[in-house]
This record gives sequence, C-alpha cells and structure tokens, in this order.
Amino acid sequence: MTRYQKLLAESNGGVARITLNRPEKRNALDPELISELRDAIAASARGESTRVVLLKGAGKDFCSGMDLAALEKKHASGCAREPIKTRKPSRICFSRCGVTPGRSSPRYKAVHWRAAAV
Repeated sequence: MTRYQKLLAESNGGVARITLNRPEKRNALDPELISELRDAIAASARGESTRVVLLKGAGKDFCSGMDLAALEKKHASGCAREPIKTRKPSRICFSRCGVTPGRSSPRYKAVHWRAAAV
C-alpha cells in the first residue's frame, strides 16, 4: 500500500490494516488525515484479495473526532469553501470512496480503545 504521513497502512493475507497515526492528538481528524484515510480506504476496496479492513488508532484512543484547531485554522485562512458537514466523518470517508460499509467486499471493522465525539 501507499506510504502516508499521518496513517499507517499495510495489507497481508487478505487483511488490510489502517492505523490512524496521530497519538499526540488522540488521532483527531484533520484535512490531511481525512484525505489519506479516503485514499487508503479506496485502495483497500480495490484490492481483490482484501477481505477485511481493520481500522484502529495508534496510542490509547481510536479517534477523538475532528481536530478543532486544524478546522479553525482552515476556516480562518479562508481555505474552507464548504460548510462543516454534520454527517459522520466515517460515512463521508467511505461514501466519497464509493464504498458502502457492510454492503461491499471487503468488510470494514473498527477496532481499538476509546472513541470520542463532541
């Protein structure tokens, strides 16, 4: 799989492992991580031998939600062209990749400790 800056991805024996790798920020989602996550999910969906995708977070937490500091910085710089979505980030990532979790192969599973939401 492709090398990323903010996540780890590997595939072996029909299992793709995607790890959010921002433990210092409790794996909070920022625009770069979301982009990498979309790419990794799409790549796993294209893999004919991939049967299962395990999604986890590095460190103690799976994901603390959106990185509000990064979101504020993006909006303050005028880079944000669309309003904040109220949909769940996981659904945005999957739907923009053309993947419907639970209805396509491979199957997507989230594993790991805590997940937080605001």
